[in-house]
Parts: sequence; C-alpha cells; structure tokens
Amino acid sequence: MNGVLRGLTWLTCLVYLDDIVVFTRGGIEQHVLELACVFERLAAAGLTLKLKMCKFAVKTMEYLGHQLSCDGVRPLQRLVTAVQEFPTPTDTVEAKRFVH
Repeated sequence: MNGVLRGLTWLTCLVYLDDIVVFTRGGIEQHVLELACVFERLAAAGLTLKLKMCKFAVKTMEYLGHQLSCDGVRPLQRLVTAVQEFPTPTDTVEAKRFVH
C-alpha cells in the first residue's frame, strides 16, 4: 500500500497496513480532490475499497488509540484513564503484567 501511495503519504494520507487516512488542510473541495487522487492510485493498482469500511469528510476520528482532528492528535482519554487507574504493581510479576 505504501508503494501505491508513494508521494502522497504524509502529505495527504497516512497508511497503516490496509488502513488509509486521507487528511486535508483545506476545505471540502480540496478534500474531494485529494480523495480522487488516492482513488486513482488504488484503481491503477487494481485495489478496491469496501464502502462499509469507509468514512468520508469527518472532522474527528479515533484511530490506533488516538483522537485525530484539525486540532491535532491526542491519546484517547479512556485509554489514558485506564492506565492512570491501573493498580500500582507490588512485585515484579505485576510490573511485567502492566508493561506487557
């Protein structure tokens, strides 16, 4: 996937395994143009998308344990809270369990 979208990654999209996140610094018109560019690359490579797995023109999204938005990237609060509320390990076995 990285090869198919080479030159677009980190400029208009991010790729992780079979996930593609297309982001836009402009308005919806710019977003549509950038989506079209990604779609053209995928089609040229013979790749297809599952529509039920796609979300378009969202302002915020959860991805890989983070909240992505125009304001930046933040860890999901529920995950931060889970780590903060984890009991303090009392021995090495519990410490290893926390780390792994």
